[in-house]
Amino acid sequence: MDELAIIKTVTAFLGSLGFGMVFNMRPRHLFLAAAGGMFGWIIFYNLEASTGDIFSATLCASFFSVLYGELLARIRHCPANLYVIITLIPLIPGGSLYYMMSNAVQKHWAVSRIYGSELIMYALGLAVGICLMSALLDFLYQLFRRVKKLSDSRK
Repeated sequence: MDELAIIKTVTAFLGSLGFGMVFNMRPRHLFLAAAGGMFGWIIFYNLEASTGDIFSATLCASFFSVLYGELLARIRHCPANLYVIITLIPLIPGGSLYYMMSNAVQKHWAVSRIYGSELIMYALGLAVGICLMSALLDFLYQLFRRVKKLSDSRK
């Protein structure tokens, strides 16, 4: 990893940590959630660097973040939103939104359109990743409960 990637990774961890503190997350949950944000950022950064596709990189990183959050919530017996929200924080496209709006205010429509399309790819990747992984996990959880219920009834 180059120096810039290390700085971005540490910043992703610290950003997730800071948002966890803002949300008054308990210290025993805080560092695991911040680590999830860092790992999600690493996945996004490596995929985006290798493929150049923002949508698929954001999709895979949001898959990981939701899976990580849900699994930790089950293991640690706490609400999944705590982990999922904090792990998704580094993936929010703040830079693209800022530059799109800045160029729109300055009436640089072509540049604003470029950043706007980039912003849409980020947002779609996040939304689709969150929805698909949440639906898949919910389906698997329901399936697990049905199988357990059937096996308990046969005893």
